[in-house]
Amino acid sequence: IDSSDTNIHQLRRQVWNFVDRRTSDMSIVFQSFAYKHGVPKDADFIFDARILPNPYWEEDLRALSGVNESVKLWLEKDAQVIKMSEDIENFMRTWLPAIQDSQRSYVTICIGCTGGKHRSVFLAERLSKSLGKQHENVLVHHREMSSWDDT
Repeated sequence: IDSSDTNIHQLRRQVWNFVDRRTSDMSIVFQSFAYKHGVPKDADFIFDARILPNPYWEEDLRALSGVNESVKLWLEKDAQVIKMSEDIENFMRTWLPAIQDSQRSYVTICIGCTGGKHRSVFLAERLSKSLGKQHENVLVHHREMSSWDDT
């Protein structure tokens, strides 16, 4: 590599491209959380699901979480829920390559709702499965899981 006319940032990029960092996929973490317990400090992106219909107000779904099949089916029936999921997915598909090209080894995508049990959990799970088809290191963390009555 000829670095005679290169600044440190250009040299770093040349070395990065030479090594081909893309052979080692970056880690993508989807984290659900409850706004009532605060926004995660390690978030790179935050999406707010509080505007979506809330299964909490359905008596049969209140005690369940977003990983439960009944809650998933209820949320999947709503066009807004699907639209938000698709929009977040499209945004991340657009920008994940640039994030990886900037030599990041991980990115944390946080999705919040009021209680961190239904909507945010559903979206984090759904998006992790979808983006997991193109990225091998996709993880899901539900920050409020320890307070759930039912998983």
